[in-house]
Amino acid sequence: MYLTTNVLVETVEDAGTTRVERVLYIDQTADGLVTINVTEPRALPVWRSLAHIRAELDGGSIRLLQHDGWLAVPRDDGQLSDAERSGRDRAWSVIEPIVLAGAAMYDAKARGQLIASLVAQGRASKPTFYAHLSRYWRGGQTISALIPRFQNSGGLGKARTKSAAGGQKRGRKPKVEHLTGRAVGINVDERTRNLLVKIGKEFLETKDQYTMTKALEEGLRKYFHVGYDVLPDGTRVPLLPDPNELPTIDQFKYWYGKSKDPNRALIAREGQRAHNLKYRGMRGESTSMANGPGSLYQIDATVGDVYLVSSRNPHLIIGRPVIYVVVDTFSRMVVGFTVGLEGPSWMGAALAFEHVATDKVKFCRSIDIAITPDEWPVHHFPEAVLGDRGELEGGNADALVQNFHVRVANTPPYRADWKAVVERRFRLVNQRIVHWLPGAVRRNLRVRGDRDHRLDATLTLAQLRKVLTLCFLEYNSTATIRQYPLDEDMKRMRVRPNPLELWHWGQEHRTGGLRYYPPEVVRQGLLPRATATMTPRGLRYNQQYYTCDYIEAQGWRARARQKGTWRESIVYDPWSSGQIWLSLKGQKELLVCHEVAGITAANNVPWAELELEYALGELDRRREVGQQQQARARSDAQIQQILDEGKARAASVSITASNAARVRGITENRQAEKLVERQDPPPESSRLSSKAALLPSRVQNIPLFESSVASALDALVDDPQEE
Repeated sequence: MYLTTNVLVETVEDAGTTRVERVLYIDQTADGLVTINVTEPRALPVWRSLAHIRAELDGGSIRLLQHDGWLAVPRDDGQLSDAERSGRDRAWSVIEPIVLAGAAMYDAKARGQLIASLVAQGRASKPTFYAHLSRYWRGGQTISALIPRFQNSGGLGKARTKSAAGGQKRGRKPKVEHLTGRAVGINVDERTRNLLVKIGKEFLETKDQYTMTKALEEGLRKYFHVGYDVLPDGTRVPLLPDPNELPTIDQFKYWYGKSKDPNRALIAREGQRAHNLKYRGMRGESTSMANGPGSLYQIDATVGDVYLVSSRNPHLIIGRPVIYVVVDTFSRMVVGFTVGLEGPSWMGAALAFEHVATDKVKFCRSIDIAITPDEWPVHHFPEAVLGDRGELEGGNADALVQNFHVRVANTPPYRADWKAVVERRFRLVNQRIVHWLPGAVRRNLRVRGDRDHRLDATLTLAQLRKVLTLCFLEYNSTATIRQYPLDEDMKRMRVRPNPLELWHWGQEHRTGGLRYYPPEVVRQGLLPRATATMTPRGLRYNQQYYTCDYIEAQGWRARARQKGTWRESIVYDPWSSGQIWLSLKGQKELLVCHEVAGITAANNVPWAELELEYALGELDRRREVGQQQQARARSDAQIQQILDEGKARAASVSITASNAARVRGITENRQAEKLVERQDPPPESSRLSSKAALLPSRVQNIPLFESSVASALDALVDDPQEE
């Protein structure tokens, strides 16, 4: 750093104090320079030896300062208020003739003569000249040094505790005082100020959520009362002085607001968790955590704000779905999602990652949406994933870490703001699509008496999945990400902050962590496993039957019928019951098994819906069992009544024939009964006697005929084939 005009020099004096001066002028020919003490408001320029200053610089007793805290900051007219601009121009018009005199203004004699002539002209007073010149010299000899420093006026930030002359109240008079002429309110002294601050801390910085008015009322009753009024039951009521002798709500807000720590107050009222989530200062943003596509994915789940119906029965409401979304941090691309009925869990996260690794062209084709590979070019695992503590904590995430070498990070509890990228996608889904679907939950728009929105539900899980797919495709290709931190390379190449463009650009120019795994490997590593039973009808899992070419070629169904059932390991997709995968021992590949035609027809219904259907069917079965049991009890009671009547008749008649005679007469008895049955049935009262008249005399003499045999014959129906 060189000794030049306007530079600051610091001199260490004998007493150990320092003096800071500004170099105003250097005269190389006269070996002199002019300095002024910047710390003295009334200082004047002083001529000093240039050689002496340089010697002291070499000796170290004087040093040049790089930071200049006295230099006036240049400000154009647009940055100045009218008062600042007029004050600057007025001061400049006073000292302009002196400044234009050049080096002469640094000479005391010449300067004095010039100022005297200007004072004589009535331009300004001598103190005014020197005050403006001092500010001009100490501020760096620019016109900006003459801008009035209103920020130093009025005692900004200083407490005013003294009353105005005559004990009048400070501040602007309220309208009521102008109208009535009566003073209102009090001046806040130090004691009152301390009490107002104490009231704020005691009643506002708590979880009670007091309002300012309520807090002041409580504080006035506690700290400003003049005594108590004791009621007959012994209750003490604090007595308050006249309102004009109490601090007002505005005074309370002012003095408490000046002393409070905003962060401390918010933490006391809302709690540390809410403060961290909603009110803390923002220290960065998520993109800085990712170097390129695949460096970091963010995953989260939410309960969709829409009610769905069963795919089997549109009148059966099945509740609200759980939506998992996975977003690439670098590009903001939605790389995968899943929709189901189970609460947020590792299962939902695993299915979302299974969709991340799915070829999106094939997936969209399966739901009748045609896209090209460039429209959703994502079927890769990331280098790392950021999720919640619930789904990705502990042993649940071992499948990602061990099988796919994905680093897993979890946010602290109640810190959804650490996953701001994926959280923003949920707001987008709700605002763009979900809140306008039939059966949507729109809390702020409902009024009392409105129709129950749940009854408007019409969409199934599959239909919602297709709707969300279209929404994410539109977002990936058309969204513009506001406030995306484009770096210099992106700006130079004019990259648009769009998810699809950022993804393609990042793959070409950035180092990411994208990793590809075949679909069958992903299924084995992520989808849940279970055991199915091989039966003669097929491979049975959860009341559904499946088969595949391998099962048919090996004759497993016939073998199961001949030798009995056995169990096999399978992999299944919770959101689709149309197929399962057979996992054979010693084989890496999974065998796709489809439903057995003519036995079951799940039609890709999610297992959750099937289980609900099974549960409802079980309720119906139990209801039918109850009805059958009641009907059986009714018929059994009636049959028992008939049996009891027959037994009573048999018991009332004595048997005279031997057992052998009774057995020998069966054929004749049968023929006689046929004759009775062929006759028109007589009235019930004479039916027994008419039957007896048609029988042979030998049979009529058998006493048992009139009792048990006759009643039994009444219940028999003749066989038309027997003649």
